[in-house]
Parts: sequence; C-alpha cells; structure tokens
Amino acid sequence: MDDCDKKQKNTIIEHLDELRLVIIKSLVSIAILFPICYYFSLPIIEWLKQFSCLRAYSLVYLHPLELFFTRLKIGFFLSLYICFPYITFQAWKFVSPALFKNERYYLRRFVILSSLLFIVGACLGLFGIFPAVLNFAVHMSVPGITPMISVSSFTSLALMLMLGFGLVFQLPIFVYILTYTGLVKIQTMKKSRPIIIVSVFVISAILTPPDVISQLAMAIPSIILFEISLQFASIAKKRGEKRST
Repeated sequence: MDDCDKKQKNTIIEHLDELRLVIIKSLVSIAILFPICYYFSLPIIEWLKQFSCLRAYSLVYLHPLELFFTRLKIGFFLSLYICFPYITFQAWKFVSPALFKNERYYLRRFVILSSLLFIVGACLGLFGIFPAVLNFAVHMSVPGITPMISVSSFTSLALMLMLGFGLVFQLPIFVYILTYTGLVKIQTMKKSRPIIIVSVFVISAILTPPDVISQLAMAIPSIILFEISLQFASIAKKRGEKRST
C-alpha cells in the first residue's frame, strides 16, 4: 500500500470517527433531556386534553403498561424535538469542512430555514389540525355510542400530526435543491405538476388520520409551498445564469 492509499484510508477513518462523535453527541443530548421530558409527560397529556375538545372526557388505557410506554414515547419525541436544532448544528459542522465558502453560506441558511419550516409545520399540525380532527371525531358520537379514547391513541395522533406536517413542510427545501443544482430541470418539474399534486395527496393520506379535514389541511399548504419554491428556484437560477455570463 503506497502513501497515497494510506492517507486516503486515514482520512476515511477520521471522517468515520467524526461521524461517530456527531451521532454520540446527538444521542447524549437526547438522553440528558429524556428524564426531564418523561417527568413532564403527564402534565403535557393533561395540557393536550384541556387544549383539545376532550375536557369533559376521561382518557383510558387498555393495557397494564400502556400509560408507561406512552409516557416513554412522549419523553423521547419531546426531547428529540427540543434537540433538533442542536442535532442539525452538529450535522452542519460535520459536513461544512468539505464545502466551499459559498456552499457553507447556503447550507447554513438551509439548516435555519429547514428548522423554521419544521417548527411551523409541527405547530400547524398540533394547534390547527389536532383539535379539528378530535372535534370531528367526538361529534360523530350518537346516543348510546360514546367515544372512549385511549391515552396511547390520543398522544400518538398528536405526535403523528406534528411529525407529518413538520416533514411535509421540508418540501420547499427539497424542491429548491433539486432544481437549483440541476438534478431536475424546472421545466420538467412544472410539466410533472399533476403527478406531484397527486403524490402530495397520497402522502398526505398516509401521514394523516383517515379523515378529509386533516388530509386537505396537509395537502393544500404543501402544494402552495411547492409552487412558491418553484418560483424562488426559477428566480435564483436566472440570477445564477446572469452572474455566470
């Protein structure tokens, strides 16, 4: 093995060590916050109950350890949400040395924008869609048939809507990167608009409960964000072409 191969091997090992440190730091940050988040899981469940339309109802758990595992799940996801900016910062710090100055400039802003979009999407899912879905479900009751909602399904619905809307709101970043880097042409994206719109509705149906309200509430903002991101990508592409000429 010559010196060049040894240096390349050492470089790969160093990158793997750095990646391992990033993963360890991220997991440690979640582990540190997890006991605190677990402790506040019961007040959070009560707050969600009061915030939604279930004030007059009692939540139940149907299995002996259901409440315990529900609190574990809330503690994990809450600590993950809180640590999300720190985790993205660690990921950015890991990839930034391999980038040029202008690439670091754009990546830093993408990280900030991605975090903001995730927070906006999660807040829309929790504060906008979650109460509407529960209100729709509760008002389906009739005399002799009353809702009995388990604490696990109640909290899972809130977490699923937060995560689903947070991920869907990453669509502008995804579209912008694809079009700006030239992996997909803007004209191709525009011609494929009907397929993309159908795909958005399919994904919204998968990520949301089986009701029209939540599906439309996720699909319509996603389509609007898709159109806005296409416009921004077109403007940025034209500016880049003008600078190069």
